[in-house]
Amino acid sequence: MRKKNIKTTQSIKQHINTIKRQRITQIFYLPKGKHLQEESIVFLDRINSCDNRIISSEKINDIRLFTLSNYGHYIFLVKLSMHFTRIYENVDRG
Repeated sequence: MRKKNIKTTQSIKQHINTIKRQRITQIFYLPKGKHLQEESIVFLDRINSCDNRIISSEKINDIRLFTLSNYGHYIFLVKLSMHFTRIYENVDRG
């Protein structure tokens, strides 16, 4: 008898694949590349803010790890819009 909280290896792999395909709106997937040494995810429901004086605007180009492609920028904007306007999938807005 399986417990509800125990996930199978297959379901975990499927969930990771779903994240990588950008199908979960509150998670933004960043592939490894350039100076980003590992695959990463951003949880849009765990965003924090800080005073913009903490990072010097003159140093931004030196510390930047990556820049989104046009497609990545579009996906990021769609996910931000969906998350902050609370537009969820499979909701009849009739």
